[in-house]
Amino acid sequence: MTAWDDFGPTDLANGVLLCKSHHTFVHHKGWTVRMGDHGHPEYVPPEWVDVRQRIIRP
Repeated sequence: MTAWDDFGPTDLANGVLLCKSHHTFVHHKGWTVRMGDHGHPEYVPPEWVDVRQRIIRP
């Protein structure tokens, strides 16, 4: 996922629906969101949350 303000495309392949809390985590608290091979979002915490940055799959 590349954010629109980082010049990411505005298309369905680059989008993910997030609630307000998760949107804040991604844009202001260092988390990364990406789309997994299974078509569901995966979250990667910043190093200060998890040194190994293990992927979280809801």
